[in-house]
Amino acid sequence: DVCSSDLSGKIWIDDNYNGIQDDTEPGYSGGEIAVLLTRSYYDGRDWVEDAGFNETPVKTTAAKDGRYSFQIGRAS
Repeated sequence: DVCSSDLSGKIWIDDNYNGIQDDTEPGYSGGEIAVLLTRSYYDGRDWVEDAGFNETPVKTTAAKDGRYSFQIGRAS
């Protein structure tokens, strides 16, 4: 089986610190984004983190307009 996912978004300079991108706030070019993937499974009683899963961060760099995307796939 293959489990895959896409993750995308945009980073910007939040001049007024309100967490919302306003029309006058530009995208942040060249910022590095990293995602740390983890995997858990249910053993019948509890959720257990899979210690054998590769926990290497996946990294990308934002485009000129601040947009980024990850295409993450893993065979299981």
